[in-house]
Amino acid sequence: MKESTIQLQRKTLNFVPGEILTREMLQDLYDYPRNAVENYYSAYSDGILYGLEWNTISPECHRITPGALKWKGDIFFLTKEIDVEKAFGDTFENGKRYQLFFVSEGEEPQRVDQGVRHVYTMQLAAVRKEDPDYDEIAQNEYLYACVLNTTANGLKLEFNTSDCLPGICADNSDIDGRYCFPMPLMYQEIIPMLENKENKTMLDYQFLTLLYQRKNLPMKLVTYYIKEYEGSDAIASVDIKKSKEFYERFKKAVEAYKQVVSVEMESKKADNKKEEKEAMYRESGSL
Repeated sequence: MKESTIQLQRKTLNFVPGEILTREMLQDLYDYPRNAVENYYSAYSDGILYGLEWNTISPECHRITPGALKWKGDIFFLTKEIDVEKAFGDTFENGKRYQLFFVSEGEEPQRVDQGVRHVYTMQLAAVRKEDPDYDEIAQNEYLYACVLNTTANGLKLEFNTSDCLPGICADNSDIDGRYCFPMPLMYQEIIPMLENKENKTMLDYQFLTLLYQRKNLPMKLVTYYIKEYEGSDAIASVDIKKSKEFYERFKKAVEAYKQVVSVEMESKKADNKKEEKEAMYRESGSL
């Protein structure tokens, strides 16, 4: 057997009462969780990794849950729930639309030095299309949500005001420009469409299973679904800047793509429904 110089390692620390922690021990404590998280998500695209859900508590109160965002290859964590209205104060004017971005304020995330700690931050900012820096922010920063401020419902999520869908989630498929559709949009539109759809395909049931488990739909599965409906060749790229257009293709496929049902199967379904009705009448004493 010939061995190489490549090794897999597993480190353990032995804390002995009364002994001083060494630099190496502290370094291992720092490296282990960082390496574990970064390695686990290394194959994922930019986008929400988990959490960061938009919760409506009341018309006057909306909160963003703790979670993690991968942006430009780095992972940022929100460790506490955000009260959106409290965070922005009187920013939101009635009847106006805003886009909420996590911004890094420059090419690199903002760095805050706290002694030996360096904290890199992305700030949640409310931007309007009329703002002079809108184009630059839209091109370079992460679009979390689009909202309309109304008297009746407060901040209402919208998905049709930008070519790029807000709240894009991370994906680990091998498709160029990969991402996952935002979960609020899945709950708001796709789940009801699938639940009410007749002649569901096996992929429809698979989508429902994933969404009921609050899991993202893998882009590779979505592109395969569109390909099956459109009869087109494999989709090699899904440009995130045109994610709304791509979502509309997916939505159309969900609406129209159905399992081919034979006349015999339709007749059997009709007979089953008839038998169910007759059994119900017999139980009620009406027959």
